[in-house]
Amino acid sequence: MATFSLDNLAKAADSQAEYDLDSWSPALSGDIDIYIDSAGLWYHEGQLFERQEIVKLFARLLTCEQGEYFLKTPVEKWRIRVASTPFVVNDIRFSRPLRSIDQQYSPSDIQNEALDEFAIADISCLGQVRFTAGDWFVKQLDDAVIPAIALNYGLTARLSRALYYEFAQQYVEDKKGELGISSPLGWLPFE
Repeated sequence: MATFSLDNLAKAADSQAEYDLDSWSPALSGDIDIYIDSAGLWYHEGQLFERQEIVKLFARLLTCEQGEYFLKTPVEKWRIRVASTPFVVNDIRFSRPLRSIDQQYSPSDIQNEALDEFAIADISCLGQVRFTAGDWFVKQLDDAVIPAIALNYGLTARLSRALYYEFAQQYVEDKKGELGISSPLGWLPFE
């Protein structure tokens, strides 16, 4: 007889393709005391989740609907609390380096040189995620404006503080006076 094991459940989840959360329509089951802080750390009943496999499983079940966050399965839907964004971008890999102020991607580059279709972001709990220039946006968080990436199911991931400062050393001002980075994806705004 098989026994229930969170480890086995997490391993099985890792081996599956992404869940189609939009196809699941359970009624709200209620609130569960799970909280994601501004650093992307997950807590249950005030205690930090120790097992990252479980956090990764829950991250795959997370959805945001009308500004509220839920863990969703085919038969249950539990509301959780999130401080700012549920995920944090720890690293971004472009196919080519960012350009300095004197070597920015110009409109002629965009016409004459194919810009990359996507870049790879290393996102807490989710791992490697492809994103496009259209997924990049700036988000007002508390008293700061932070670059973020739009994900599936209404979710977002903001740049980690370290990555923000790394990019801040390379951002430039465009002709309109807006700050951003000139990337192989094109212009990515910072404000």
